[in-house]
Amino acid sequence: MATPSLDGLLSRLRDGDREADELFVARLSPWLEGVARTEMGREACRWAEPADLAQQVLVELLPEIRAPQSELTAHSVRRVLRRRVQFRVLDLLRRHRLDKGWSHVPASHEGPEVTNSRHLDRREFLRHLDGVLETLPEVDRTIVRAVALEERSYVEVSAMLGNLSADAVRKRYTRAVKHVRVALRIGGEDR
Repeated sequence: MATPSLDGLLSRLRDGDREADELFVARLSPWLEGVARTEMGREACRWAEPADLAQQVLVELLPEIRAPQSELTAHSVRRVLRRRVQFRVLDLLRRHRLDKGWSHVPASHEGPEVTNSRHLDRREFLRHLDGVLETLPEVDRTIVRAVALEERSYVEVSAMLGNLSADAVRKRYTRAVKHVRVALRIGGEDR
């Protein structure tokens, strides 16, 4: 039996074909696991499983794809999946750093101090993240905000900026995200 195209699977998902769920996940899992492994880096792969992260992201996206009004294409599905993995990895790294920062608190202690220290650590992390983002050139900050927060495509950001090709936007975004990841790792290890 021939493997259906990704666009064909998307069409079947929108038509309510539940068998297409499994085919969709099986088709994109290896690719998305590779994306997760690359985004996580060796350090995070020691304590988190890229396959689990990829599976979670795929399963979370299924309801959006199944919606009859969904306009996601094969290309945009891959873009959305990659972006969600990037967000998940940043969140995973952030939570790991925060956990390491207050792991000296005994597990049996459940007073407000634990909650307050977690809250302070998160605020400290967000200030650190803002500081890291401020070190990026203005164009890169604009690209990161447009792609990561507004979920715009590279083509849309290219048109918005007017002076960069979509490929240049993609490269600048990738470099900026790597810079942020490295800066957050260094900041987390300095504690």
